[in-house]
Amino acid sequence: MKNILVAVLIAGALALAIAVACMPIFPKTVFTFERHPDFPRTTYLSGKLGVFQPSYARSYLVIAYRYLNGPALTADEQQQVREYWKDRESGDWDKTAIYWIERWEAARETVSGAAPQTKSAVTRGRYAFNPQTNAFVLNCAEDAYNTAVQTLGDRGARFGLRSAALRSWRDAQDMVFQSCDATGAVIPPAATPDLPELIRADREYQIAAAHFYANHYVEAEARFRRIAGDGQSPWQWIGPYLVVRTLARAADAEEGRRADAEKAARELLASKTYSRLLGMTTVLLHRVILKQRDEAYFHALAQDLAGGGSVRGWREELWDYTTLYDKFIAYDPWDRWNPEPKKVDAEIFYRDDLSDWIFTFQQRDPKAYDHALERWRRTHNRPWLIAGLRHADWTRRGVNELIAAASDVKPSDPGFEAIAYYRLALLIDSGYKSEAREELDRILSLDMPKSSVNLFRGLRMRTARNLAGFLTFAARRPVMLTTDWNEGERPPWGQNERWERGMVAPAAGKDLLDRDSIKVLNERTPIRLLRQAALSGSVPGYHEPDLVLSVFTRAVLLDDVEDGVPLAQRLRAMGADRSGYLAPYLSAAEPEARRFAAIFYLLHHPEARPYVASGMGRLTRAGRIDDYRDNWWCPVDIQVELDARTNMSQYSGPLPERQDPDAPRWGVAFLSADDRKEAAQEMKRLAATGSGPDFFIAETMRWAKAHPSDPRVPEALRWALRSQRYGCVTRHTAAAAEMAWKYLWRRYPKNPWTRLSYYPFESENLPAPYRPR
Repeated sequence: MKNILVAVLIAGALALAIAVACMPIFPKTVFTFERHPDFPRTTYLSGKLGVFQPSYARSYLVIAYRYLNGPALTADEQQQVREYWKDRESGDWDKTAIYWIERWEAARETVSGAAPQTKSAVTRGRYAFNPQTNAFVLNCAEDAYNTAVQTLGDRGARFGLRSAALRSWRDAQDMVFQSCDATGAVIPPAATPDLPELIRADREYQIAAAHFYANHYVEAEARFRRIAGDGQSPWQWIGPYLVVRTLARAADAEEGRRADAEKAARELLASKTYSRLLGMTTVLLHRVILKQRDEAYFHALAQDLAGGGSVRGWREELWDYTTLYDKFIAYDPWDRWNPEPKKVDAEIFYRDDLSDWIFTFQQRDPKAYDHALERWRRTHNRPWLIAGLRHADWTRRGVNELIAAASDVKPSDPGFEAIAYYRLALLIDSGYKSEAREELDRILSLDMPKSSVNLFRGLRMRTARNLAGFLTFAARRPVMLTTDWNEGERPPWGQNERWERGMVAPAAGKDLLDRDSIKVLNERTPIRLLRQAALSGSVPGYHEPDLVLSVFTRAVLLDDVEDGVPLAQRLRAMGADRSGYLAPYLSAAEPEARRFAAIFYLLHHPEARPYVASGMGRLTRAGRIDDYRDNWWCPVDIQVELDARTNMSQYSGPLPERQDPDAPRWGVAFLSADDRKEAAQEMKRLAATGSGPDFFIAETMRWAKAHPSDPRVPEALRWALRSQRYGCVTRHTAAAAEMAWKYLWRRYPKNPWTRLSYYPFESENLPAPYRPR
């Protein structure tokens, strides 16, 4: 059905390889798949949908619609989807693809007396070379090999694998596939009278197919017409379609035949006898014969996909439907690289229910709620119930209707997990946390995809009565550890040994913290509770060192150094003070001396920052400078810090909008209003301290001027200057660093730490020893 031009772009591949080799790799922890269902996707394909996301590729939402609205996908349609995934180059992701060519090669070997096949080194017998375009064109599509495998299995069961009849059938089929190269016709001979009637009927089909692949379109058309008129042929049912397909091929070679092809296609579509051919014929007419894909065709595809019954055309219809959808919408609502255009013609999608639902479900505009509610009131079907719940908030009209309808859905009903999730999220956002708690415990006992489990654990975390409960449900097992290159959430690829062994391995199989839990801990939780969490032993083991250090850092910034003692003791017990810098902190008698000892320790730990990161977090070893400036901290009130930098997956591409910590979705049950007020005040104090380099330079200079004979001062100044080179700077940093550098060189010119400290600013007025080298 498709003529696919095969082009090998060697130069482009080399350029991509060079670019990839030079690009940095940042970690990305996926707790819930946003672009596709969990692996293996065959679970989703069988109707176990879990909590599907509005950010899913639209083909997955077509599948969800069918199971929610009916009829369920047939076994044949499921197979067609698996072939579609292979077309989209995602079949290898979870081994869902079936490679029919390889299956044919294995199946033919089961017949006795099989001769070795001659294969083209370039095309493996599928592609024909077109000298006019100097290109290879797909001649024998995989459907041909699929049909051959199925037919061989049936004929083998009838006549036996060692029978002369089956050997004759197999040899003829080999000849058919030899014609795929189009370097010369290889036509099977007519069947001898001694062969079974079924094999003789198969031979007529094989001869017609060989002529088709050899580009003998007049002969192929005549033979397929005879098959279509033969009521005794097992191939009579598909004969009319093969006539249209032959005429379509001929139309590509001879433009005058296009009218004949269109006429044959429309006659077949008008027939009520060949309903199972309608889908594939529709695609053939629009894609190959007319070469047009208009809006009417788009809605016709939607109706076929929504209603079922297109049989072998489902693969092709799904491809054309998603392609046209992309054309009409002109953007992906969930692609942060391509913002929404100013105007989208929503009316295009409103004209059929499937497209309308996908469009509405994926919208980010809160106004989509009114449309979803109106559609649900009209249809009372589950897709629109889910769309309404997803866009609802407690202040909107009709919310109680949706909540009541969703409460009646049983765990055994299609779409239960999605309906329950969006309903409970609405309740929790609206403050009804205690009402949702017990139901969430029941739901978490069900067998669900891992992504859905993590989503429900996120809701359950917000309903926890105390800090211990919050930490229990904050811990979640990722569904994937990958890199920020992996926008499509495909299984990890192109990662070198250092990545696999040195980066992913420490976090593999571990419970980690997602961005919703660290948002609460970083911005809504006061330090007295953070200290309790850090010392409780309830935090996932992977995050415990990060959390203890982050709370200790926060205590230093908030000048809460006395209460930092148990945290310092915990750091030493965890092996996070191999150089012994915390010993002076723990033994200091004066608060100021203890404070500087803490600062001295933080200077030597670039991983220190007053917040905890989600997922795999910072991967550079403790005490080492990160090559990509993930060192110390930026001011905590800027967008890049507590929304992007704490979630490494946000490093690439445009930064997300600042997430408001007071929004309902960050509300948790265990924090009181006083707790949140206390945390807000602390955040203001943290913001006032500026970036890590600003803080270190100011505090080290203050201590140096008050205690110039302290032997740690040159080393501390050197590290403070290093922080501004490898950390986050503000508009105040350069001037402060220049003053610190001059002080260091004038006060300690012969100290070894001084000679390691160079600051690249221009100043002709400095004496020679102070000039940067």
